[in-house]
Amino acid sequence: MIGGLLRSRLGRLVQRALCIATFGVVAVCSSPALAQASGRTPATQTDADPEDGSGAAGDGHSADSNSVNTDADADDDGLFGILDPDAKVLAAVITLLGTLVGAAIAYSANRVSQGLKKFELTIREQSEARQARYSERQADREDRAERRLKIDTMLNALAQLGTPDGQEAASSQKTAALFALMELGHLDFALVLLESMLPADQVEPSAAITVIERAIGGPQEDQQCQAAALLENYSYRFVSDEGIFYWPRSVDGTWNEKLHADAKHSVLVALISVLAVRVPADWDIGYFISLYLTTRGMTEDSDKAIKAGAALVSKVLMSQISKRYNYVYLADGTRSDCSAETKRIDKKLSDIDQAVDPTGAVLAALDTLKRVWAQGERG
Repeated sequence: MIGGLLRSRLGRLVQRALCIATFGVVAVCSSPALAQASGRTPATQTDADPEDGSGAAGDGHSADSNSVNTDADADDDGLFGILDPDAKVLAAVITLLGTLVGAAIAYSANRVSQGLKKFELTIREQSEARQARYSERQADREDRAERRLKIDTMLNALAQLGTPDGQEAASSQKTAALFALMELGHLDFALVLLESMLPADQVEPSAAITVIERAIGGPQEDQQCQAAALLENYSYRFVSDEGIFYWPRSVDGTWNEKLHADAKHSVLVALISVLAVRVPADWDIGYFISLYLTTRGMTEDSDKAIKAGAALVSKVLMSQISKRYNYVYLADGTRSDCSAETKRIDKKLSDIDQAVDPTGAVLAALDTLKRVWAQGERG
C-alpha cells in the first residue's frame, strides 16, 4: 500500500514537473528577445533604388534568387531556428530548467518521504493504542473474574458455618471457612469470624494464631489493633493443657516498633496475661527466654509507657531465667550473662522518667502475674 502511494504521488509530481519544463522551453524558444540575442533579424523586402535604371526591369535571375533566399530564411525561422546561431544559449536555458525540475522533484520526494514517515508513525501509534485498550479490557475482565471467584468462595465459606438442617457447623468447617476468608484477602471478615469462635472454643489455638499473626504482621493498622485485642482478651486460649504455647511469630523473640500504639499495648498486656496462665514450674524455660527477648526489644520502643511496662516484665522474666541459667543468647546470636542483663534492666528503669508509668491495664496484669506466681511457689 505504501509503495503504491509513493509511486502514484511521485508519478504525478514528475508529470507536473515535465509539463512545467516543456512549457518553459517553448516559452523561451518562442521569445523574440532570445531570437534577437542570437543575432538574427527578420527578412525584409527592399525596394529598388529609384535611381537604378535596372529597377523593376532588372535582371530576372536576381529577383528569382532573392525570392529563393527569402523563402529559405522563412523556413529557418520558427521553433528550431535558434539552434544554429547560438546553441550555448539554448543549452544554458535547458540546464537551468533541468536544475529547477530536479530540485522540484527532490523537494517533492522529500515531502513525500516525510509524509510517509508521519503516516507510518500515526499507524504505529494507533496500533499501540488499540493494543493498550485491548490489554486494559483483558485485565479488567480478569479482575472481574477474580472478584467473582472470591465472592463465590466467600459465600461457600460462609455456607460452611451452618448445616442444611439449620444446625451449627462443626469446628472443622468453621476453621476451613476462616482460612478461606484469610487466603482470599478478606482478613477483616476472618477476624470477625474468629472473634465469634474463640469464646465458644470452636477453633484450634494454632489456627487462631495463624490468623492473628497475618493481621499483626500486616500493614493495616485497624487489623493490627483488632488482632492484638483478640490476643489480649483470649490469651488463656493460647496455652494448651500440655504446656504448648502459641504466639505470633512477628512478636516472638523480637519486636515490631511499626505496630500501631494501641496494638503495642494490647500485645504487652497479652504477654503478661499469658505468663499468668501457668506457674513458673509448669513453663518450659525456652518460652521464658523467647518472651524475654520480646520484652527486651520493647524496652527500646519510642513509647515511654511501653518501655516502662516492658522493663518491669523483663525483670520478672529474668528473675526466673537466672534461677536455671547463667546466660542467655540474644536475638543477634551473641551470649549475654544474666547478671549483665539484670543491670541493663535496672538502668532502663532508672532512666525512665518517674512521671511515666505503664498503663493501668499493664499494671493490673503485672499484679495478677506476681500473685499467681507467688501462689505457685508457695504451693
